[in-house]
Amino acid sequence: IVFEFPELQGQMGRFYAEREGIDAGVALAIEEHYKPAGASDDVPTSVLGAVLAVADRVDTLVGCFGIGQQPKGNADPFGLRRAALGVIRIALEGPLDVDLAHWLDRAAAVYATQGHDFAKSRAALDGFFDGRLKSTLGADYPSDVVDAALSAWREAGAHSIRDLRERVDGLMTLRGTAAYEALAHAFKRVFNIAGEHAPGELDDALLTEGAEQDLAAVWAKAGGAIDAATAKRDYATALELVATELKDPVDRFFDDVLVMDEDEALRANRLTLLARIAHSVSRIVHFHKLQPQG
Repeated sequence: IVFEFPELQGQMGRFYAEREGIDAGVALAIEEHYKPAGASDDVPTSVLGAVLAVADRVDTLVGCFGIGQQPKGNADPFGLRRAALGVIRIALEGPLDVDLAHWLDRAAAVYATQGHDFAKSRAALDGFFDGRLKSTLGADYPSDVVDAALSAWREAGAHSIRDLRERVDGLMTLRGTAAYEALAHAFKRVFNIAGEHAPGELDDALLTEGAEQDLAAVWAKAGGAIDAATAKRDYATALELVATELKDPVDRFFDDVLVMDEDEALRANRLTLLARIAHSVSRIVHFHKLQPQG
């Protein structure tokens, strides 16, 4: 029947399962396993159907990338772009969030039991998903906002897909404020100067300038609250704290303090202070990925 009427794929399976007296939830999952079949199709409504749908697609993606059968140009014979978009849509629209890294790891582990090592293809598959995530979220959000959130999400392990959207939403809330442009500029500067410096221990005795003392004091007070909000995935609050607590002290620091001082100890301590701030803020979004608003 499905050979003659492919649009009945999944639906016929549900009908047969119901006729056999199989549990209604299992019968529904058999049908929803194939959803979404396309951009206009609905995602699964049940958790079990969503689990089956994601598992099938992830298995196909990991297997095909593992043997070098990723899409090339317009050629996508195994429908891998559609499969990845299906996983993303299920996570964002359906009843199941998707821990992307976990699902990919589990699929690769299953293949490993059969003697296959797909570690070399993982970077390509991660990049493939990033491209699909950018196109999906980019339909509703500015591309630089998506890039800034995606970069931080990827650095954090690329787990919950909904977490990525929450980062984007938090940054969009900040983008609607008057402080956005100046804040983005200030933290681009923080990252560019100290992004590669290890966020080690700060020596308070080496804080000789008033502006760096003020920044260190504000950071000691606000840093914990920013990290706590980030840990709870309350990115709007975390970014609001960055804007209200850190922006002005950071601006004064750059106006009044020479970061690259000739004194090696002073220079290293100032870089440490900036690195601690950059490391914390970059766990939310990567400000250096943002572009000036037109």
